[in-house]
Amino acid sequence: MFSGFWRGVRLEEATLVGDANEDFPADGGNNSIRATQWGLMAMVKSEIDFGTFVSVPAWESHNEIVLTSGTGYHAAVDGTSIIYARQCWWDPVDTSSTPPINILGNDVEYVARLTTDPIPFTGSGGASFVGATAFGKTTTSPPPVDVRGLVKQALAQRDPGRVRHLGGQFLQSSAAPTADFKLLRFLHRALRTADARGSVDSLLALCLSRTDVESKLLAADIISEDSLYSDALQVLNSYSFAGSTELTKRALVRKALLYPRAYRGGYRDGLLAIDSLRSMNDSTLLRFVGLYPLLYSRLSHAETSIIPKRAVTSFIDPSIPSTIDVWPNYPNPFRDVTSFTFKLGEDTHVRLAVYDAMGREVAVVTDADYSRGVHSAVLRSSGLPSGLYFYRLTTDQGVIQRKMLLMR
Repeated sequence: MFSGFWRGVRLEEATLVGDANEDFPADGGNNSIRATQWGLMAMVKSEIDFGTFVSVPAWESHNEIVLTSGTGYHAAVDGTSIIYARQCWWDPVDTSSTPPINILGNDVEYVARLTTDPIPFTGSGGASFVGATAFGKTTTSPPPVDVRGLVKQALAQRDPGRVRHLGGQFLQSSAAPTADFKLLRFLHRALRTADARGSVDSLLALCLSRTDVESKLLAADIISEDSLYSDALQVLNSYSFAGSTELTKRALVRKALLYPRAYRGGYRDGLLAIDSLRSMNDSTLLRFVGLYPLLYSRLSHAETSIIPKRAVTSFIDPSIPSTIDVWPNYPNPFRDVTSFTFKLGEDTHVRLAVYDAMGREVAVVTDADYSRGVHSAVLRSSGLPSGLYFYRLTTDQGVIQRKMLLMR
């Protein structure tokens, strides 16, 4: 129990699982955190698992997170971390606001919430570790709800062979190309724990082949963990994250960390990324931005004891486009805002314009020079009436036109 503290649990580059003996599902996590400034905080590629499943009790759930002030946060994450805390008790709760608890960051999963306080606890429970990723030994297995549950079960039973089998089986299935990003990130950590080199390579190829740019962040993480920092930067710099402030932030954090390691003088490029982060005025990044010069100013080219077995050029090259294309806008139909994603095989000037059903130009989404790679642009439709519209991508390599529907 953490009680009467100014701050609760904070993780950096670590994983915390909320139950020691994993006696499913009788006793639950049985952790009580009472703090003033924050209850749970996960920073720099960390994960707190206090309950994963929505409808099925998990061995990590049934915890109590109590905030003793009205100005702090029940849970806080940066752009690289995640907190799972479903089926836990939160206090105070304001059901008239959204969200009903104080959260900082986007990756906090707290629904469903317990309706009654689990104090006093029954059973042993308790957090299993704080630090480098590890898992306790289970006594009773959880139900096989989904691939995540099965993999967690295998990890808890210290069965790396089953982890490799489940991960490889999933990555070869039809569900992998459209899988949720959080599931892919979990699988990456699990496969690393199980030393599943082949499946990690398959996951990398999957991330590079998907059309969403968020998966490129995971691709860069996979590559950088093999100390291939220049290759990881190549992936990040080949795609545009401008369509999402959150993704832009996460990409900039990764670039700032990679530049000093990738080549001599990279610290200067890292400072440019830090300047961009500073301009975003994100309070969760103030500590990182402030410490960056102290940590990296003397680092010109990182030495590493990990000798990469191979470069990943064979994975990266096919993923970077060689021709132009524009994917269907999303959402479509749309009400106010829609996003366009287009890929370019070479550096070129791009003009993306919108036309009404009569062929009249009504908006210019972008008219600028772009580098080779995948980019995004956003249309805000204020002032446009409902109806059928066409958008036309014009570059030196050709012209592509598609249609979309605006519905007020």
